[in-house]
Amino acid sequence: MSWLRYVGILALILVTPLTSYGFSFSFESLKFGGCERLQIKKIIDEAAQNPVNKDAVIMADLRAKADAFAAKNDYCRGTKYLVAITQLFYYTPTVHEAGLLAPQWAYKATYYRDAVQLAQQAIEKYPDPKTDEEMHLLIARSLFNMIRGPENDQTDTDNAIAKLVWFEETYPKNPEIQEVKGMLRDAVNTRSAYELNIGKFYLKKKKYMAAAHRCFGVINNYQSTTSVPEALFCMTKSYMGLGKKDEAEASVALLRQNFPESEWLEKSVKALEK
Repeated sequence: MSWLRYVGILALILVTPLTSYGFSFSFESLKFGGCERLQIKKIIDEAAQNPVNKDAVIMADLRAKADAFAAKNDYCRGTKYLVAITQLFYYTPTVHEAGLLAPQWAYKATYYRDAVQLAQQAIEKYPDPKTDEEMHLLIARSLFNMIRGPENDQTDTDNAIAKLVWFEETYPKNPEIQEVKGMLRDAVNTRSAYELNIGKFYLKKKKYMAAAHRCFGVINNYQSTTSVPEALFCMTKSYMGLGKKDEAEASVALLRQNFPESEWLEKSVKALEK
């Protein structure tokens, strides 16, 4: 790398975002503040005093900074210095190693969106069957950890489900496949609970047809989830509200057949009697 490029970096480092001098993407949570910029400037200044192997010296110093923060469990700041290595330099073993480590540290820092972004970049820049599988697993875990619950927008849940399904189909012999299946089960339970919540909202508003439609979707699309028994209860009450007792009795029959010990069976039977 020529000294002119370093001069350009030094001129901009304190006043512009990193994207202005070679960083190819921005972060959701990992923000490069003045402290990190000053540290990078200092490392480059000191390397300039030794014109031989400047790049190697700068990479080594940036990596030392990253490792020092990681030793203190400060993976947030450690990740920033790894990213600086990958963005300021072309391919070398040091850059390769930093590029694979950065998403793992971002994950440890609980910056899951950044972990996804860094892992995707690692897959694109350093393709290798073994590390690709590791990065895809990290993406799946990160997307799962971004799920916020059935009371919130389900975009993150849908993204997690899609990735987990893909991973399970693509890497069925992965040593962590049981963890993946567990995450997928929990994610689908969250998605079904969201749909059930909408059905319950409509039921509360006495919009019985809309409630029955939503609950039928839960039963039809998420048959193995924990939301199904309550969805059948919701359908029972919805059909009773519509004056369709036969359909309500059919819902109770499904509950009795598939969930005989469920608390929702007793509640559904009582709903029929009203």
